[in-house]
Amino acid sequence: MMERFSKDALKAALREAFDLMTPYSGFCPPSCQDCEPNENLMLLPFEEEIIAERLRAARKEPVTFRRDASGYLVEPDNHICTMLNPSGTCSVYDHRPLDCRSFPVVPRFSLSTDDVDFYLANAYCPLGKTPSLLPDGFVPDAQRMWRLLAPMIERSWKAEYNRKNAKAYTTLLPRVATERTRYGQASHISSSS
Repeated sequence: MMERFSKDALKAALREAFDLMTPYSGFCPPSCQDCEPNENLMLLPFEEEIIAERLRAARKEPVTFRRDASGYLVEPDNHICTMLNPSGTCSVYDHRPLDCRSFPVVPRFSLSTDDVDFYLANAYCPLGKTPSLLPDGFVPDAQRMWRLLAPMIERSWKAEYNRKNAKAYTTLLPRVATERTRYGQASHISSSS
């Protein structure tokens, strides 16, 4: 029987994921011009609320992300992120979504288990083309972050994420041992919970 996670449990895991990736916040330039025309941003359920909390704590205005026809929070189909300033820099860089924070490490979710494979988007990302430029610990922490969240994400979100990011699945990263999170190995949460 599949266990359901509460909204509070997912939000706690999202906060933990943001904290895990915070040490790497400044390594990627705040301009996404090299990657943006190719990347597909999808926010996790409740992630917009976490970003709004972080922006308010930094005394910045909350932002509004767009939703696609399925209701997922995404960038528009023209791949111009709504968070980019006219100068091409990210207006929420210090509080940007987890999908952006973990890039160029891109997860590919199993739709039948909580397994996740990881790819390096090296076809267009300058850091993906030269992995030696990635900070020590970045790749394993990005993988750890997605493994923490994977059991809590509903299957339909995973399927849409995999579909939207298919062209980023270029270089498979080696598998590492799966570690149990404090939330355990479990099922999925519905974004309507």
